[in-house]
Amino acid sequence: MAHRSALLGLALFAVASCSGGAGSSAGTASPAIDVFEYTAAFGLGSSDAAWNLVSSRCKAVVNEAEFRATVTAAGELATGLAASNISVDMDGSTALVDYDTNDPSIGSFVDQPWILEDGRWRWDAC
Repeated sequence: MAHRSALLGLALFAVASCSGGAGSSAGTASPAIDVFEYTAAFGLGSSDAAWNLVSSRCKAVVNEAEFRATVTAAGELATGLAASNISVDMDGSTALVDYDTNDPSIGSFVDQPWILEDGRWRWDAC
């Protein structure tokens, strides 16, 4: 539970420092918290948390067992993985997100697609 509280605190900090693009719509939560949580799930090896932030479209095409194994392995190699410098360009229920990670071997992501489903932003880059 302490990890979850720390992640939430860091996620709120990330939201405060992220920017919405011209396509941002007021009243729609920014994907920054979910991007931060998704990235952190890899660093913690939490396949449940990561899988819960995968879009339904990607769940239909991504092999769940392989995805979960990748997240678990990442937790052993990329402990403490975090997203930073999150920049969001939203257009309704879709967003393109740029962000850096604190692991040079993983690096940064540019124009990573995310989609709003059931009140959460979900990774849609499958």
